[in-house]
Amino acid sequence: MFSDLRHHPRYSIHLELTDPVPKFIPRQWRGYAEQDREALIRYTKFNYDPTVQVPPKEHPHVPVSGKDRYKFFRRPIIPFLQQVPPDVLLQSSKLVSMILQPSFPF
Repeated sequence: MFSDLRHHPRYSIHLELTDPVPKFIPRQWRGYAEQDREALIRYTKFNYDPTVQVPPKEHPHVPVSGKDRYKFFRRPIIPFLQQVPPDVLLQSSKLVSMILQPSFPF
């Protein structure tokens, strides 16, 4: 059915509102300067040219005591230690060594 009426259009466009990129991934483009720097790094890695100078990456000053304090500290990695119940008696190593030694020489 073909129609030129406004309230009965020929076609309609439906856009999906879901975004496949998670919200924690920044969508800011790093710009041409960052692209150029990465290209220079690749060039110096594969073609040894001592005349090429890669510009240093500039990091903004972030106060350690500010809202980004969590970025400067990590929790220590402590392995899980399984507790031995107190009613279990462990065998001494002297007894084990006596059992493993033969009583007569070969």
